[in-house]
Order: sequence, then C-alpha cells, then structure tokens
Amino acid sequence: MAFTPARRAAWTPWAIPAWCPFFQPAGEGVYNLATRAIDQVGNQETRAVTYPLYVDGKPPVVSTPLQSGAVVGAFRHPARQNTWVVRLGGAISDPQIPGGVTGSGVQTDSLRVTLLTPTGAQAGLGMQRPSSPAARGRLTIL
Repeated sequence: MAFTPARRAAWTPWAIPAWCPFFQPAGEGVYNLATRAIDQVGNQETRAVTYPLYVDGKPPVVSTPLQSGAVVGAFRHPARQNTWVVRLGGAISDPQIPGGVTGSGVQTDSLRVTLLTPTGAQAGLGMQRPSSPAARGRLTIL
C-alpha cells in the first residue's frame, strides 16, 4: 500500500500535512488498516490496533414479485387532478461482502422508479422517488 501526502487544507490548524492512503484492492473483502509512525530519531510506535476497511463492489438488489411484462394497475389520485397512482411492492437489499460481512448498506431514499410506455419510452415525470416511504416493502408512485 502506498501512502500519498494530501495537499494541506487552509483550515488545518497543524503545521504538518495530512496523509491519505490510496490502494488498489485485489477485490471485495475486508482489509486491515494499520499505522506505523517513526519519529526523527528512529523511535517506532508499537502497533496497538488495526482497523477493518471494507471494500464493497456490488450494487444493491431490488426484488419484486412482479414478473417481466406484468400489467400493473393504476388508479386516479383521489385529490390530485391529472395524477395516477401506482402501488408497487418488493425489497431492497445489499449483498454481503466476501467473508460473510454485511454490505455497506442501502440508502432507502436512493430508490428511483421509472414508468415506461408500452414502447419503452419514459412516461410521466420519468425517473422519480416514491411519494410514500417503503413501509413493509410497499411504496406508492404518483
């Protein structure tokens, strides 16, 4: 692992630069980050702790009971003019990192849904967030 000094930020209260490690992992998994400091006369710190560093390279997985090509019913919004509601259900998960470690986690507000016309063009507002939170695996698209 090679260490490259970072540029000193204007707000840094110390006279020494920060060090930012860069590395190219061999793949997903758990790596250990350890420190070693040596002063000007050669005294070396005693390594006390290593820190786990998780490399997660898999995207979240969205699953739904809908089959490809299934017809999903929409209904008129009871209060909004020119608005249709589509109710969907499913789950979002993040695959484990090799070694059985939980993935980095899913940001639930990152879910976007795109409604398409029968010809595959975007319908309505295109990609959008659900208008209701995904409670118990269900969400509402307006």
